[in-house]
Amino acid sequence: FMNLKKSVFVQIITMFLRLTAVIIMVTLASIRISNKAQYDIKPFRLQGLPKFFGVCLYSFMCQHSLPSMINYVQNKKARFNYWILLSMGIALCFYLVTLVTATLAFTGDELYNVYSMNFDKEGDTIFVKVLYYYLMIFPTIALSGSYPIVGITLRENLISFSNILLGRDINESLRKWIYPILAILPSYIIVMILPDRVSVLAGYVGAYAGSFVQYFIPACLVLWGRRTIMREFPNVNLSQNTHSFKIFRNMLAPIILIGWTFIGIGIVTYYYITK
Repeated sequence: FMNLKKSVFVQIITMFLRLTAVIIMVTLASIRISNKAQYDIKPFRLQGLPKFFGVCLYSFMCQHSLPSMINYVQNKKARFNYWILLSMGIALCFYLVTLVTATLAFTGDELYNVYSMNFDKEGDTIFVKVLYYYLMIFPTIALSGSYPIVGITLRENLISFSNILLGRDINESLRKWIYPILAILPSYIIVMILPDRVSVLAGYVGAYAGSFVQYFIPACLVLWGRRTIMREFPNVNLSQNTHSFKIFRNMLAPIILIGWTFIGIGIVTYYYITK
């Protein structure tokens, strides 16, 4: 029921709370590692690769927020691409630190699907209780920041899709009241049906929908856009585009992404069929 600008303060606050929670979890996991006599680390299992692939895709599924952020940036020079790359790199570092400490601190049988719920309340001091309850409500805090962006993006996509199908702009009252409900209602239904199957949901959504939304569709849009530019503006040399990285200026990069999409989907499908 709002636009992205009105959620700026929510995003800033939740970003700070997320960062705080990650630091707390990494610290507690490190303390747990230092108190353990030995590490019980299972070797790599090929059977777990498809689910790991799906969860990784789900974790980095942030393409829905990139257009809304980029639209408000007026000076989109080549340096802006490096800021995007830096943001992704920082996120990757946080994921790796959390993954390594979790692997060393817990065994696979101990882990809950929601990682913040793995930390017990050790001690009766007020500080320990505050940390414990903060980590328990952390999933709600994280969703309160990302869910509005996803909902706004889905609402706008539904409106655009309806405009294309109807051939005209839809009524303002429908845009304001009906389409926000259509955007948020399916997620509530799914949560009510699958309240405790987070890993299964992440595996399916990340592997299939995530692969297409994050790799296949953007690659196809790039190929289609370049073809349109070459047809409409034959004098434009796309290889001299200073607003993109050199490795992405040729036709091979989007084709590799499309191939990688079907390889990943094939691996996950094989796992679900044979398990």
